[in-house]
Amino acid sequence: MGKKLPTFKLLDATGKTISLTSFAGKYVLLDFWGTWCVPCIPSIPELRAIHKKYGNRLAIISIALERPTDREKWLKAISKYEMSWTQTAEFTSAKEGINRLYNVIEYPTLLLADPDGILLAKIKYGERLDNKIGQLLAK
Repeated sequence: MGKKLPTFKLLDATGKTISLTSFAGKYVLLDFWGTWCVPCIPSIPELRAIHKKYGNRLAIISIALERPTDREKWLKAISKYEMSWTQTAEFTSAKEGINRLYNVIEYPTLLLADPDGILLAKIKYGERLDNKIGQLLAK
């Protein structure tokens, strides 16, 4: 907590390169998930509500970890669950890339950064997102 998050570059679902700095000036919620992650799927409606409520102040970046052959499955999940915020994925091992960079070892993992990219909170599975995010954005 309190440290600047490392930057990354990934392609989003439309093929555009994004990075943490693409969202400078906004709070950023990094959502590490996967289509295979049983507890990730039920949390999507809450993410949708957060996006609707705080969209002008909070950028959500969902980062999926998928097998190299599961790109279509990932794109279908984005559509099926109406995930209208920024979507990106790494089609690698959990021990590589952004998962290693951010030391993500469990799913879902949610990291909230301030507009300067400073880590404010790691939100654990089961915590109410709106309560936690609302408290931090109210400051």
